[in-house]
Amino acid sequence: YMVLEFLKGRDLEEYIEDHIGMQIPISRTIGIVKQMCAGLQAAHDANIIHRDLKPSNVFLVPREDNDIPLAKVLDFGIAKIQESELEEGQQKLTRTGTVLGTPFYLAPEQLTRKSSSDLTAAVDIYAFGVILFQMLTGELPIEEPTVAEQMVAILTKNPPKLGDIREEFSGTALEIFIMRMLAKKPEARPATISDAWEEFEAAASILVEEDTGADEALRKHWETAYQPFLEDDAEQSFLQKWRWALLAAMVPLLGGIGWLIYRAVQPPQTKVVVVREKPQKMPELPQLQAEGIKAFNNQDYSKAIALWRKMTRSKQWKSSSKYYNPKIYKSLGVALIRKKLIYSAVKEYKKYLKSAKLEPVKKKQFEAFLNKLEANLAQRKKAALQLSGDLSLLLKRNAHDKARKSYRTFFKAGKKGPVFKPDPSLPGAYVKAGKSLEPYYPEEAVKLYKKALKLDTSKTQKSQLRQKIRRIEQDREAKSRKLLEQLSASIKAKKSRDAKKALTSLVRDYSAIPGVHDEIQKILKKNILEETRTTKRVIKTYAKEAKRLRASKSWTWLKSGGGKTLPDEKKLDSFVKDSATYKRTHKQFERAKEQLAKGKLSNALRRFTKLNERWQKLNTSSSWKEEIGVESKQTRQWVQRLKKAVEGWEKARKLHREERLHALNEETAGLLKLLEGSAAQEHFRKKLKKWEERHLKARKYLEDAEKHYNRRRWKRAETRYIWYMKMFPRSVRKKEVTKQIDECQCRRNVPWKICPKKYK
Repeated sequence: YMVLEFLKGRDLEEYIEDHIGMQIPISRTIGIVKQMCAGLQAAHDANIIHRDLKPSNVFLVPREDNDIPLAKVLDFGIAKIQESELEEGQQKLTRTGTVLGTPFYLAPEQLTRKSSSDLTAAVDIYAFGVILFQMLTGELPIEEPTVAEQMVAILTKNPPKLGDIREEFSGTALEIFIMRMLAKKPEARPATISDAWEEFEAAASILVEEDTGADEALRKHWETAYQPFLEDDAEQSFLQKWRWALLAAMVPLLGGIGWLIYRAVQPPQTKVVVVREKPQKMPELPQLQAEGIKAFNNQDYSKAIALWRKMTRSKQWKSSSKYYNPKIYKSLGVALIRKKLIYSAVKEYKKYLKSAKLEPVKKKQFEAFLNKLEANLAQRKKAALQLSGDLSLLLKRNAHDKARKSYRTFFKAGKKGPVFKPDPSLPGAYVKAGKSLEPYYPEEAVKLYKKALKLDTSKTQKSQLRQKIRRIEQDREAKSRKLLEQLSASIKAKKSRDAKKALTSLVRDYSAIPGVHDEIQKILKKNILEETRTTKRVIKTYAKEAKRLRASKSWTWLKSGGGKTLPDEKKLDSFVKDSATYKRTHKQFERAKEQLAKGKLSNALRRFTKLNERWQKLNTSSSWKEEIGVESKQTRQWVQRLKKAVEGWEKARKLHREERLHALNEETAGLLKLLEGSAAQEHFRKKLKKWEERHLKARKYLEDAEKHYNRRRWKRAETRYIWYMKMFPRSVRKKEVTKQIDECQCRRNVPWKICPKKYK
């Protein structure tokens, strides 16, 4: 037996029939759809495709504590279309004014694919789209009098738009979403039920009759006529056959009811023209609006502002366009108020007041509200003006520390630059404060000008600010660069007075420029090894000027900018000591490399071994950390390579003395590989080339001697044997060649004891 849950209520089919001629509230539709999506997604996650989704398979259970009924999706797991269901559908088709059965919810691919195993979750998404169409309009998207014609229509006919049946849906994001759900191609539909729910929620929430929380700007009927449906009038040519031909191709799919379809449909006299489907995507502006609403409801006002501003700055945002909706200005104003950006909010409210067609009473109320807001803004502008005056006065009196304190009262540091606390969106506050700071702290003024550029300012103001920023930056950069070059050239020329003068100007006037002190330290580091005396004098001046700058009143402005990299006296002293230690060790490193370049492998190995111990004792946290790391690594590598190279060289020399050319070539190949990347490699390559020439010459003598010996030219043979032995006295052929020399002498009747009697 089977145990089933007993449900009290009615199915969605009855619910839709009860609302024919009326409208199901959007809020209730959203509540039901959300539950259906959750159930279907759970099934899809378990690799279960419903395949027979329809209103009669969705059961609604009333709830006491909620106006929205509990929705349950029933009858999972149907693997194919039953003939009895098709017959039932045939009967329903003959009755007018009733909700149609299963055939009306079939996706196009269910009618064209040979195997049901090829079907995906997209068939449920299509059927779900049909159900949504019914819930919103009370009608089916595609409805024909017979089963056969219905199936042909599913494959060939485009469904109507929501706006064709309910005018209030015309051009809305919801209309576009439904067309995506009913796309002929599976890939044109939302990828998953979860994706479909997110799109539906974003599109439908715009039309909810209840307050969405985004003030009056986000209330019901958002005038979504600016969301057009993207049409494509291109025609397909692949269905240029009669309907009966198409149905004949469907016979294997429908099996036993093929005879019923063929009999029910007579060949018509017209050809079927099908509109080619494109993926129906929500246009950019409606999408931005929907995402902005969602962000606003989640209290992510910054994101909502960014999305809506992108929308209003689009080229498609024109008063003559369908996309245009002045209420967006009001929504922007609300979001900006929430972020305490009063100046920007006032500008958006003014745009709304100018563009929207308000009733006289509402317009008057809105103007009164705007006047209060502008009065509040005037106080903030007054605070900005007062700050500007205070800064100018205090800086003129050389009260830099007090000026900094006053500045911090109204400005705070932000990730993207300084922020004016009373109203971060007020560009005048940044510009006025920048003008006061420009003569004394140009870099700080540039930060304020750049911040003002990002705010709501006119094109003329933006152009003026850009020119001012460019002028300040180029002037400061050019002067500081000239002083840095002068510093470097003076140290190299050993002109310590000129070098000190350039350094003093850099520290006093250009410390606020980011990277200036880094450049100074690079120059000192570059020259201290070559021009030690002059560089040390400059470093002493550097330490004095750095100490003086830290003690000055302007340091409160500089320490948070370019002054962060200003070294102290202790750091500079440490730099001098580390430089002296590094210089001594570096010289030893260079000498070891010189020995290596000359081919003195043993001497180089001995020097590198001692150096390895010295590198380990050096302070790795010194100013020369990077150089120490590189050279110590090279030293360790050369110690390892030279140990093998020395052994290889000794073997090569022995093979050379023994005149073993082939073995010598093999041994020297490994030696050259060990010395790769050094001057020693070229040194040994030249030496080995000379050896090879010597070997070849000796071989030539030996070959000539053999020829003369065979022709009984004893004197000539003896001479060449002797030449060979002079070149390689320790040759592996020494015994053999010596014997040949003796024999040649005996053949010439030399009266030696050793000559056998047969030669005398």
